Amino acid sequence: MIRVLLKLTALGLLVWEARGPITAEDKPISPVKTLLNENRLDEALAVCCQYEVLSTRDRDDRMACAWVYLRNNQVESAAKILEEQKGNSKSADYQLLYGYSLSVQKKYDQAKKIFESVAASNKGKPAALSAQELIAEIYDSQEKLTTAGFIYNLVLKEDPNRGRSAWGLARFYQTQNDIRRTIQYLEVTAKLWPRHIPSRFLLAKIHFSLGPEYNSVGFNWLKDSYRLNKSNPEVLEEIGSFFERKNKIPEAVKYWQKALS
Repeated sequence: MIRVLLKLTALGLLVWEARGPITAEDKPISPVKTLLNENRLDEALAVCCQYEVLSTRDRDDRMACAWVYLRNNQVESAAKILEEQKGNSKSADYQLLYGYSLSVQKKYDQAKKIFESVAASNKGKPAALSAQELIAEIYDSQEKLTTAGFIYNLVLKEDPNRGRSAWGLARFYQTQNDIRRTIQYLEVTAKLWPRHIPSRFLLAKIHFSLGPEYNSVGFNWLKDSYRLNKSNPEVLEEIGSFFERKNKIPEAVKYWQKALS
């Protein structure tokens, strides 16, 4: 998958070179941005490691990789990119990235001030929504869940394609024991993040908790989780428990053994 994405990017660049100067409209979308938008952080990190080997200097790729590093708590790697890109330090995307680097280091007050400034100076633009979403993440980290949920909801109303806000809102409604809306936003998350196991696994658990009539729906979400990662111990344990409830003990034991291996 990663090699294919890199090849497609290279192909896009070859097409551009044949046509003439690049524009914002016809520049290929960075594969890292695509993976980042779908929260496929492990895959995105692997691509960024390839970029380091290839000494890629495209600004969009480098900035996207800085986000990937921060989402993976690799602060030093992100700091190097921030340093090399500091000539653009007044741009909204740089400010958001720098603010998030502070947030990762739990310097929440400093980060929040930066996000509020970006939101105020970019009203009506995607950067403002990103800033608000990042403020919600800070409140989430501080366990101020009501405030976080309120902001996630505002962001999603403006842009329904923001998976991180959908995931945050689903978890907020779960804390409120609002099962209907928890399921609603978990399903949105699963759609926007097609390889996100936690949303699918939680959907499975919730449906199992609703009673035997929801077992088939729950098991479908569990199978989807297993399809994405056949060695996830939580998923394997839950599959075993499902078969135990069906009194299929040999099948249950098989998956429990896999969970322990």
